Amino acid sequence: MPATQGTLVLADISGYTAYMAGTEHEHSIEILKELMETIARSFDERLRIDQLEGDALCATTERTDAEVATWLHDTFGRFHERLRDIRELSTCPCRACASAGDLGLKFIVHRGEFSRQQIGQQVQLYGTDVNLVHRLAKNTVPLREYLFATAATLVPQPVLRKAQRPTRFGVLYFGSTSPAMQEALDVLTEQGVDLDAMRLRAFPFPESVDKFIAGHDKVFVVEQNRDAQMHAMLVNELSIDPARLVKVLHYDGTPITARFITRAIEQHLQPAQSNTLQKEAA
Repeated sequence: MPATQGTLVLADISGYTAYMAGTEHEHSIEILKELMETIARSFDERLRIDQLEGDALCATTERTDAEVATWLHDTFGRFHERLRDIRELSTCPCRACASAGDLGLKFIVHRGEFSRQQIGQQVQLYGTDVNLVHRLAKNTVPLREYLFATAATLVPQPVLRKAQRPTRFGVLYFGSTSPAMQEALDVLTEQGVDLDAMRLRAFPFPESVDKFIAGHDKVFVVEQNRDAQMHAMLVNELSIDPARLVKVLHYDGTPITARFITRAIEQHLQPAQSNTLQKEAA
């Protein structure tokens, strides 16, 4: 199956191994079933449960925004409401029912890529990011309950502005270049120059930045920096061919302007457009 970009969630009931070892098997299994079903119901229509792993559920969603964390807070609340009901409503004196409150819930959350493989009647998740989530579950965090989110999950996503027509050219920008860039895009559009634009908002770069660059022949990188630090970060972190990125650098001590950006991009595109016309004429 093709790879999917999204969020991977591992919901793991903590303290279960010790709980199982010290309590009656029949009741502990029933309590685990109730708690797992509570988690699964809270995921309904939000997260797709792909794998059941003993006392853990591995789920996925194509959503990558902060709402996913809100869902997990809701799951956490429902989990503890069910635990409270088990403690308060049960009249069973066994250790399994009496010590159910020792159980907790922890989440491992990572934004990345995953694929699904059909094995008989079962679907198995696979991929480097899937393996990473399971390795992170073996951490040394000295807490019974937590939400462990990787940096890739927490960083804000870039903002994409698509051109009105399909184009082979794109532009990346960030920070204080944004107002001038928006004006420059409007001017370029009026002049018939179409650019897909992406405003970077955080590092490490999410997968969408790599895909944006891969989807264009040339991408301008606009920055107010003499040393082209953002250009270097893109090349080094994403293993991008430097020839695909065009530097637009402004560093004379004054704020960057839409006129400066427009001229820099036009000057680069004019030779490219002339070469295209010559090829078409030939």
